[in-house]
Amino acid sequence: MRAILGLPTLMGAALLVAGCGSFAPPEPSPPTPEEPVELPSEDADIRAGFEELSELTIPDDAEDVDITVEHSGAGTPLYRVGFITDAEGLEEFCNADNFSPYTLISEPDEEERERFEITEETVDGMVHCRGSGVENHTDREVIAVWPEEDVAAVHGIVWELPG
Repeated sequence: MRAILGLPTLMGAALLVAGCGSFAPPEPSPPTPEEPVELPSEDADIRAGFEELSELTIPDDAEDVDITVEHSGAGTPLYRVGFITDAEGLEEFCNADNFSPYTLISEPDEEERERFEITEETVDGMVHCRGSGVENHTDREVIAVWPEEDVAAVHGIVWELPG
C-alpha cells in the first residue's frame, strides 16, 4: 500500500518540477543602510577599529603597517591591511578563532593581486587565511606571500556584513 501511495506523490512532484523551470534563486540585492556608518579617521582609531571589527591582532613585530578604511557597497566598514612580518607573526595573525590558514604552492593570480593590492613576488607560494568573525558579523580574508625566506608580506581585507 505504501508503494502505491508513493508513486502518485512522486509523479506529482515531477510534474511540478517540470513546470517550474530553473530552481536557481534570484540574486539578492544587498541591504543598504539609510546612511553609511561613520568611519574612523585618525591612524590610531583606524588600527583599533580594524582590530576590534576583525578580531585579529597585528603582530608586535609587524613593519610597514598600512591600514585603510572605506565604505563597502552596503555602507558598512571595509578595512584593508598590509604589513611585513616573519613566519611566527603570520602564524599568530592567522590562527585566530574561526580563521583558517591554508598553505598553497601557487602564487596569487592576477585577480587576487589586484583585489589584495599585492605587488611582491613570492619565493615560496602563499598562505591564504579566511573565516568569519566570532563576535562580530564580519568576513575576513588574508593572503600572505614570501618575498624572501621567512619574510611574509601580509595583505588582508575585512568587511562588516550588512544586517
